[in-house]
Amino acid sequence: MGSKWLETFPFVVQQQAAVEPLMELYPSLNAYDVDADWQTFSEQHIHHDVFKNLREFRQSRLALIAQLDCYLSTAEHGLAMLKTSQLADCLVQHALTSAEQYMVERYGRVFDESNEPVTFAVLALGKLGTNELNYSSDIDLVFVCSGDGQSDGKRSLEATRYFEKLGRRLIKLLDQFTADGRVYRVDMRLRPFGSAAPLVCTDAALQHYIITEGREWERFAWMRARFVAGHAKLSASVLASVNPFIYRKHLDYSVFDSLAKIKRDMALSAKDHQHDLKLGAGGIREIEFIVQSLQVTFGGRLPELQGVSIEPQFDLLMQYKKIQKDNAQGLKSAWLFMRRLENLCQIINDEQTHVTPRDSGQLLAMANLMGLASWKSCEQQWQVHQKLVQKLFNALFVADEPQQHLPDEVVRWIKRSMEVHFTQKMTQDRADHMQKLLERAAQLDEIDVLEDRLIPILKAIMRRPSYVLMLLQEKSLLPSLLKLIKQNEYFVKTWVQHPALLELLFEPELLPKSVDRSCFEQAWQKIIVSKSDEEEWMEAVRFFKHKQQFRLIQTALTLGFSGQYLRDGFSVLADFFIALVVEKGWQETSDRLGLCGLQAEQMMVLAYGSLGMRHMGLHSDVDLVFVVDADELNADQLMFLQRWAKRISHHLMVKMYHGVLYDLDLQLRPNGNAGALVTSRKEFESYQCSEAWVWEHAALIKARLLGQNETQQLWFKKLKFKVLCDPKRSPDAVRQAMREMAEKLTQFGSVNHHDDLQFLEQILLSLPEHPDLLEAVNYRELLSKGVECSVINQSLADSLLNQKSPI
Repeated sequence: MGSKWLETFPFVVQQQAAVEPLMELYPSLNAYDVDADWQTFSEQHIHHDVFKNLREFRQSRLALIAQLDCYLSTAEHGLAMLKTSQLADCLVQHALTSAEQYMVERYGRVFDESNEPVTFAVLALGKLGTNELNYSSDIDLVFVCSGDGQSDGKRSLEATRYFEKLGRRLIKLLDQFTADGRVYRVDMRLRPFGSAAPLVCTDAALQHYIITEGREWERFAWMRARFVAGHAKLSASVLASVNPFIYRKHLDYSVFDSLAKIKRDMALSAKDHQHDLKLGAGGIREIEFIVQSLQVTFGGRLPELQGVSIEPQFDLLMQYKKIQKDNAQGLKSAWLFMRRLENLCQIINDEQTHVTPRDSGQLLAMANLMGLASWKSCEQQWQVHQKLVQKLFNALFVADEPQQHLPDEVVRWIKRSMEVHFTQKMTQDRADHMQKLLERAAQLDEIDVLEDRLIPILKAIMRRPSYVLMLLQEKSLLPSLLKLIKQNEYFVKTWVQHPALLELLFEPELLPKSVDRSCFEQAWQKIIVSKSDEEEWMEAVRFFKHKQQFRLIQTALTLGFSGQYLRDGFSVLADFFIALVVEKGWQETSDRLGLCGLQAEQMMVLAYGSLGMRHMGLHSDVDLVFVVDADELNADQLMFLQRWAKRISHHLMVKMYHGVLYDLDLQLRPNGNAGALVTSRKEFESYQCSEAWVWEHAALIKARLLGQNETQQLWFKKLKFKVLCDPKRSPDAVRQAMREMAEKLTQFGSVNHHDDLQFLEQILLSLPEHPDLLEAVNYRELLSKGVECSVINQSLADSLLNQKSPI
């Protein structure tokens, strides 16, 4: 880079006296430290006023960054934008420090009614917010204070007036044009209610505005918000409160209509800016709109996509499969190319322009700095980038596509379905979307499937336009949905009852081949729910159960796993939820009654039946017995245990919007419904050894202790062996008791018990000779061991195993 290049860029030439010695200190852009440089500069220019220092520092250091940038490739231009942003941050921070000193000297500091300081923060939006500032950009700022109060100076001011003066002083320091130029043009129009509103708003007012007044384009603006100066904690609070407005919890396809309108307006505007790097068709604004639209749509579900900066998003959107690799790389190259070209245009005369100059010498110099031999080559490359951007921009949010010719019979069916189910109940736009969806579905499957299985789902989501648009926009989703509803009616029932689970179709979260508690624990930890709001917590737990059941079934059908995979998975899931509500119930009871010397891990939960044998189905209930790991209990502890057990039952059985967690049966506890909800270990053991009925021992065959405490597991294992392998048990008494149980069950209307009672009877009679039967980890293994020992025949084992599908 020689003098010939410099001559074509007057602004850089004017700053050479300051830039040349700086080049020796900072030979590369990576090495440049703006904060250290400011410290040295301000010490050397202590005799200058703050206006002069801010301006001289900005002009000379901007020229330095531009000159060092010329040693970098276009692909590295992000570093130049970062350094330019850091320069702006530094200047805003020091301008604020000066403005605050000015205010304190005259009016003191502001305190609220509790004598706590009222704080002030500066947020940057736009390109400064993304850390991708142009060389000659203006800066978009928003000023926020933490509340009301009064200053404590000799001339006291209310907080509103105080911070208004502070803000205006800060703007003056940055924006006022003097003999040394200006620091930055400051744009405050992005604050709540824009130019008509006060210059500074409280954090509470900002939050209220966003919730009640925030418009779609403001989501884009606030997506790029970043703390720059002032009180960091206040800024963090503000940004946290705004985040849910930007990124919705669920996939945000409802935003498509408004984004499509913004896109149409941009396309019309582009016609008036054909040669504009920023505003023209295929320009910078269209690239950034593509990126931010995808962030808005998916960022609520994928926090990794919530970053303020544009450049990292190309790779992240590719990584999370929101944009194809070639397109992501093409957009990134186009964005860096046009951003650098734009910056070269701006640094010529330090002007905020997005149009290339007419001077041939300047155009050639710019082309050379872009790594190209001529301006013609540069212009051709620019056009290639524009065409790619236009193609992707035009394809964004387009749901229309050429329709195949549909048979008359199908056309009549669509018309009839719309009249019966949708047209009268929807706005015209939504009805149009639904009709397109039916037309597309009719190209993929038979009318019978659509009528019986798809229509109920569409009726369930017709008042949820975001889901209709999701199925329209994402071309792979409708075929996937049709495939699943044909495989099993579970998906129809589930999507009708819980339409939000359609989102799992969009991003399948398949489970591993071997499912353990950690799979569900890790997923639950990602759920943000108030622990103090009982209803919210219970609803979250129930919806989480539906979601994990869906994942299990989707995984099994997609990967071709057996029914045992589902039974194991449903059982592990039930283990997880029971542990969750035991802990929750203990915490609630402790909060109300105090600890009473009992810890959560002392509650031993015995699971009988399907859960005990890890043979759970989708709709299985849970048979539980609660045993406390203690032998002697005082009155307070007994009360604690009864309250604790009731809280566990409450969390499992109360019917909420998302249903019950599990139907709970506690009749197998000692003395049945007449017995206490919780039994001590000693009492339980005594009951099983001396009082329990034969059929209760038979039920114990299918029992296991939930949890991982080895001492407790060993206790229960020894007890089962002691009770069930008793050689003195009378075979006649066993047969008589099981016949009586069969008669009782028949009287109560149970007709599917014969084989199971026969099986339990034969196992119970054989255990003294075959105690290893108790080592079976699940129902399938118990049946298999029973056949191997000739306790039961294969026919009975097959009948029991295949008695009922897990779903």
